[in-house]
Amino acid sequence: MKHIEIHGVEQPTADSLAAKFEASCPIYNTIRRGSGIELTVTAHS
Repeated sequence: MKHIEIHGVEQPTADSLAAKFEASCPIYNTIRRGSGIELTVTAHS
């Protein structure tokens, strides 16, 4: 599991940013397919 903390935004915005990252990062997706990692995100507004 990989956990990211994002400061200055609300949780829905942080979730949206994480989803965009997961959808567009080829390196993350290659690792995710090979190892089953999961991204979690926590917002600090």
